[in-house]
Amino acid sequence: MVLRYILTPADAGRLNAFVELFERLPFSSISTAKTPAILGTQLDIHDYEGADEGEAQAFQKSTRSSQMRDTQSPQARLSLENDKLHRELLKVQSRTYVELGQMVAALKSMWRWRRIEDEYVK
Repeated sequence: MVLRYILTPADAGRLNAFVELFERLPFSSISTAKTPAILGTQLDIHDYEGADEGEAQAFQKSTRSSQMRDTQSPQARLSLENDKLHRELLKVQSRTYVELGQMVAALKSMWRWRRIEDEYVK
């Protein structure tokens, strides 16, 4: 019932504009296009978990023995830390766009349900 007041036909144009925007420019395509310039590799920031696991494994290996600890240079550790910091910063900066895309997808689903419900009630 609440959806009838929120998703009126007058608001359909605005909702359709947002749906079109997020269908044409989903976050994953923006992320994969922009990350090579910053991180040197193409990835979706919000779906990328591989580096964190790889870094954890590298850390575990490096702490097993003093010999392994000495093989990783300070520059390599600094580079890994900088990459992780950049990924976290990009996640924070892009969170609003990702959440807005999720909200638009939810509203799109509710709009479809509202049309089905309206046909059923008539």
